[in-house]
Amino acid sequence: MYCVVLLECTSGPCANGGTCVDGINSFTCLCRAGYSGAQCTTDINECASTPCQNGGTCVDAVNSFSCQCVAGWTGKLCQTNINECASQPCRSQGTCIDRLNGFECVCAAGYSGVQCQTDVNECVSDPCQNGGTCSDQIDSFTCACTGTHYVGTTCETDINECAVANGGCAALSKCVNLPGSYYCAAYIVPASFVPVSSAAVESLSPLVLRSTNTIDQPVMVQMSIVPGTQSTGSIQITAGWAHAPFNYGGCDYIPVGPCGSAFPVGCVNVTCSIQPGCGTGIRYYLSDTSQIPVAIVSNSTETYSFPVPTVVAGTIRSNSSNLVATNNLQPGTTNSVVIQMTGTNFCPNSDVDKMYATYGLLSQIDQYLCVAQPLVNPSLAFTTFSCRTADYSSGQFLRFMLHINGQSVGPTADTITYPSLPVIYKVSGCSDSGNTTTSCSTEGNTLLHLYGLNFVAPLTVYIGGNRCVDESVIDPEATHATCTLPVGTGSLRAVTVSITGANSAPVYFVSYAVPSITKLETSNCEYDTNATQPLQSVVNCPTTGMTSLTIDGVNFGARGARVLIGTSLCSSVIQDVTQPHRRLVCTTATGTAPKLNILMLQDGGELAVTNATLGYRQCLPGTKLKGLECENCTAGLYSSTIGASECIPCAGGKASGPAPSQDCTTCLEGSVSRGGTSSCSQCMAGSYMSAKGQVEWYVYNTCRLTPSHAFCCVVTVVCVVARCVNRERTHH
Repeated sequence: MYCVVLLECTSGPCANGGTCVDGINSFTCLCRAGYSGAQCTTDINECASTPCQNGGTCVDAVNSFSCQCVAGWTGKLCQTNINECASQPCRSQGTCIDRLNGFECVCAAGYSGVQCQTDVNECVSDPCQNGGTCSDQIDSFTCACTGTHYVGTTCETDINECAVANGGCAALSKCVNLPGSYYCAAYIVPASFVPVSSAAVESLSPLVLRSTNTIDQPVMVQMSIVPGTQSTGSIQITAGWAHAPFNYGGCDYIPVGPCGSAFPVGCVNVTCSIQPGCGTGIRYYLSDTSQIPVAIVSNSTETYSFPVPTVVAGTIRSNSSNLVATNNLQPGTTNSVVIQMTGTNFCPNSDVDKMYATYGLLSQIDQYLCVAQPLVNPSLAFTTFSCRTADYSSGQFLRFMLHINGQSVGPTADTITYPSLPVIYKVSGCSDSGNTTTSCSTEGNTLLHLYGLNFVAPLTVYIGGNRCVDESVIDPEATHATCTLPVGTGSLRAVTVSITGANSAPVYFVSYAVPSITKLETSNCEYDTNATQPLQSVVNCPTTGMTSLTIDGVNFGARGARVLIGTSLCSSVIQDVTQPHRRLVCTTATGTAPKLNILMLQDGGELAVTNATLGYRQCLPGTKLKGLECENCTAGLYSSTIGASECIPCAGGKASGPAPSQDCTTCLEGSVSRGGTSSCSQCMAGSYMSAKGQVEWYVYNTCRLTPSHAFCCVVTVVCVVARCVNRERTHH
């Protein structure tokens, strides 16, 4: 009787090159790298951890994987952005800006095109004026103005023939410069202005007309004019003031006879008509209609005036209510209202813009402006004045003063009275300074004190457009009120008080506090133990970003806060539901800087540079930064500082040793290095080196004694420290 030993490995149960280990009635498979399972049948999927970055596609292999990168990315993990600017595609000194899978050229002045290949032709826009000839230059142009009668960079300036001796014109004539020429303008002879008819004239010196609303026919006047050298057909006569010389139209240039021997040669008398109007100090003007725009060339020294307007007492009324007040109109609101009053010698509807009224107390009659309004019925214009009062007017028994083209009348006997407006002089409650309070919590809930006038309950208070709560008037003289500050952000927020029928003018006396940070929390970084406030400074954060950062502090605002780390936004900001003013979470961007300030911007509020900082992980000595990753220095190169961006080659006479290297060592006697190597080379046969840190060795072809070399070589020799040694013997 005998036993048979069964070998379970005989059947080769282990797949994919696995090694079978026989057991008692069992076997164990030792799988090759890249496989797993009881019989090594499962190919381990190295792509399961999604190692490829930036949209790269992972391709699984046995015990490895590869990444197929999308356009614009390279590297084993597709982690490196391809720099399309490396080939220097921009021409003509253009600046290349690398983009994802492309580039952008910022061209130097004078060039354009995708690669700044095109010289911009500055003459295309035809910059030279008045017939000048353009010559293109690099980023500029020149204009040749010869023969154009113009000068200047673009031949834009006419040569002014009137600049010297009035162009040769008479003393009273205006020299008018023209493109390439000039002329002597017509002028009105002084002291030649007289009325033809005195029927509607109140007085002659100065000339004052009778009441305008009784004039049925225009008043005719005569003046003497010297035509000058331009065509008389281009002369226009108008009446008005220096600021409005065309206000009263004019008349045709109709000569009625020569002026007489006492006048200059060519002088003629012309007639003109005075149209109904208003105001005082009105002159006649000569203008040249051949010029564009029409140019004034002369004016009369004499003036004429319309009668002074009057206001009938007891006629002030509101156009909206049509109620006539015997002495005092009371609108019942501080908003603007249209009022009317009756009188004489007001302006016609066409000249309503020449009238306005002011009103106030007798000591401040110009406190408010009442803007003139045109009348629906123009026939009432000479006897009815209408104007709109200003918003937020206040006061009692305010009187009016009418102003009509240089004439004023008033103050009126009639008055107007408004409800009293609330006025704010000061706000306190947070950090007070003068009449303002600052550094208020964005969470609100601070009791504010308002000081001023006319605080009458019930009243409402608004801070920056948000209503206070629990408003209260706390003194009988209506000068002190309180309310609880609402939630808000920003500096110099408008404060207004509203009572029934009246609103205060806004004052900007309240400022909320800027945000501040007290603590940073993240699992992927470390606190900076060397910082003054370690909880406010984190370092060694992943350069690839995507780190969740929790920020604690105060005055973040209720919503919409934004965080900047250096100049990069911390994305996906979520403010805490229960403590939005004190806590938020955001996701860091990529970066490499060792230390960046954290800035916070309130929604509608202030940007604050906080004391908090964040630093990204730095490469150790012996490595350099490449993209967002650290890479070992290769043989012959070293880096000795944290965060190095480049590895430096060892100098001659030194070697780096095995990579990665943090420094270089000096070559010993009998060895040399020309630099940029990982090891020192031993001296060749027939050479020697007697000092450390050398770059070259010295060669002796024959044995000889010298003061600096006491040993020589007679057979094949090797360099040992500072002397040559015969492999068989040494000669002295």
